[in-house]
Amino acid sequence: MSSAADCVDCTPGYYCDGASATGTTDKCDGGYYCPGAAQDAKGKDTSNTEYPAAVGYYAPEGASQQIKCAPGYFTDTTAQAACSACTAGYFCDTTGVSAPTICPVGYYCEVGSIHAAPCPPGTYRATTGATLLSECADCPAGNSCPDYAMSAVTATCEARYYC
Repeated sequence: MSSAADCVDCTPGYYCDGASATGTTDKCDGGYYCPGAAQDAKGKDTSNTEYPAAVGYYAPEGASQQIKCAPGYFTDTTAQAACSACTAGYFCDTTGVSAPTICPVGYYCEVGSIHAAPCPPGTYRATTGATLLSECADCPAGNSCPDYAMSAVTATCEARYYC
């Protein structure tokens, strides 16, 4: 190249530190994205701005843009190269989750839950944050728990019947 006008911006997803006259230096770091014309592995551009992935997003190595976490996954800090599976006792029901939602009463949420799963008939759950089906308590003898997602025992057995 004979002049600065002949130069081209660095390829998106890569950075060019100026040491190479023939091409890119390397891929951008995981957790950061390089939209183009990056000068370092964290996407720094001519205005000295870096491009870390925002909460609810991630950027794998060599990313040219940040990507929203899929349902069932989240990030709660910036500059993540991957999303984490939603924590047991919580659910992540949309894309781009930064703060998982606690599992409500009457439900349980295993690791990676997209939706809370209801405790089945014959069981109930009186507190939030259940992580497994086994945390739905059996309905006590003499009582009835006829519905899904019960948060309390609501009915006793009538005379002449047993439950």
